[in-house]
Amino acid sequence: MSNRFAPPLSEVSHQQLSTSPAPTGVALALRFLWISLALGIPTFLYELGRSPDGGAFGISIAFQLALLGFAVYVNVSISRVKNWARIVSLILTVIELGILVAGHTSPDEAVVEVVCNWVAAALDVAAMYMLFSRTSSGWFKSQGAFQP
Repeated sequence: MSNRFAPPLSEVSHQQLSTSPAPTGVALALRFLWISLALGIPTFLYELGRSPDGGAFGISIAFQLALLGFAVYVNVSISRVKNWARIVSLILTVIELGILVAGHTSPDEAVVEVVCNWVAAALDVAAMYMLFSRTSSGWFKSQGAFQP
């Protein structure tokens, strides 16, 4: 009787998962998402200038940094072929558009801030279109992004 805990007698090889390169649409969508994220920096800086001193200032900075960190995490997860990140990004884009269209803006917003917000929203919409196109969805599926 053989010992089932003994090491295998044959050579065991490690198999690498092969990932195909991202389609052009996914790569361009990721660039758009990173540019959109960078366009949020002026808004962050203006928000810092408008925030009152004290506890509210600290909360405002913490909230803004948490949002920035989460956005970076979502973008990196999309580049790592995580389907949930595409869906979260779509939901955040819809919320962003809802806020912009509803006109929830401050009267003391700078023109640069408003332009950056609208350009970022346009880039996000274009990125979502590319990420949910037939080619991109097929690539996410072929990379196993739909499996738990």
